[in-house]
Amino acid sequence: MLISSPKRLLGRLRRNKKGATIIEYILIVTLICVACTAAFRNVGGGYQKIYNNLANHL
Repeated sequence: MLISSPKRLLGRLRRNKKGATIIEYILIVTLICVACTAAFRNVGGGYQKIYNNLANHL
């Protein structure tokens, strides 16, 4: 079997200190992406209101 199962991979990463560091970096990047997505949604909604008001006045 060339591809190991995800369970084995997680087990190896858990035992290896480098694996723990990689998992921590992945979690940090994931949290940053979630925060950016939320921020972009809020900013995008604000711009949509501005353009809709502008279009209504034209």
